[in-house]
Amino acid sequence: MNNKRLFYLMLGYFIISFLFKLQGTSFLFNYLNAIFWLVILIILIKVKNNYFIHQNKEYLIRLFIILLAFNIIYFSLGYLSGFIKNPIDHTITGLLENIFITIIPIIGIECMRYILIKSNPQNITLLCFLTIIFILNDLNINYLINLSSLKMFYYFLVMFMEIIFRNILFTLLSLKYNYYLPIVISVTDKLVFLFCFSLPNMNWFIIGGFYLIKYGFIYYFFLTNPLKQSHHQALYVIIYQFIIILICFMLGLFKYEAIAIMSNSMHPIFSRGDIVIYKKDLKAIKTGSIIVYNLDQKYIVHRVINREVNSYETKGDKNLNADIVKVKRENVKGIYCFHIKYLGYPVVWLNELLKGET
Repeated sequence: MNNKRLFYLMLGYFIISFLFKLQGTSFLFNYLNAIFWLVILIILIKVKNNYFIHQNKEYLIRLFIILLAFNIIYFSLGYLSGFIKNPIDHTITGLLENIFITIIPIIGIECMRYILIKSNPQNITLLCFLTIIFILNDLNINYLINLSSLKMFYYFLVMFMEIIFRNILFTLLSLKYNYYLPIVISVTDKLVFLFCFSLPNMNWFIIGGFYLIKYGFIYYFFLTNPLKQSHHQALYVIIYQFIIILICFMLGLFKYEAIAIMSNSMHPIFSRGDIVIYKKDLKAIKTGSIIVYNLDQKYIVHRVINREVNSYETKGDKNLNADIVKVKRENVKGIYCFHIKYLGYPVVWLNELLKGET
């Protein structure tokens, strides 16, 4: 089997997988997926055995130390946030099933990535295209469709960025080293999740940010030379601090949050594609204030035109009529502070692509 056939086989698989994910993956699909990758692995090992070389033990030891350190930090955070019971079935049968349907595809995908990259390592277009394909394969499309615009904004900033960063990192590791390092990273994360009875009670904002920081350290120690490029250390520190601040921002630890604007109902104050920063301060709301509120799982940013005891009458500046539904006080999230032009367009486009909104 030549590399061109492998490429088209992988592309066809990802298209079929994408269609299944739109409908929500089933346990049957997970089994078929694992069987598919098991067959591919057997073929790859038999046909492409010259690609599978031994990894440098020094690199593996360095990687295990980094992963161990981050797992210790991860579970230490549980003493601050508390622990929850792991929903995974921990019977022997349940563990074997979950290992089969999760570990086999990880190994198969990373071996496929490595072989396709090594087949033409100088082709930057191919490397970029493969990375994009792997990014799209990791997206939980069915989950994204059901997200509100605010949560999609957070997903884009944290989880989507984590998926992008991870796949770029794995592509670079496969290019510079081989398939071992990406497999060890993914398999270790999955086994920790499968075998632990309790997990830190943290939401996906902080988990996504935690993984971003971890991948940043792996990138730093494997794809740069920290001993010879010490002048870059300040840049990495700044990046990590920014990520930590971003996580705290999205966890609601600050008084301010952000939302991407999906329509032009408040033009010319702000428009579709802008990012609105709002303050969680309901006491400051008065007639004329622009508020952020939740209505039927959608976040809306309109102006208050009349205050009542437990509700507000609102209207978009560009709209001719007031909003039909009055906003209950408990549905108000905050008051508008300022906005940033155009920064929310990636979230708007993603939302329209998944939900068909305009």
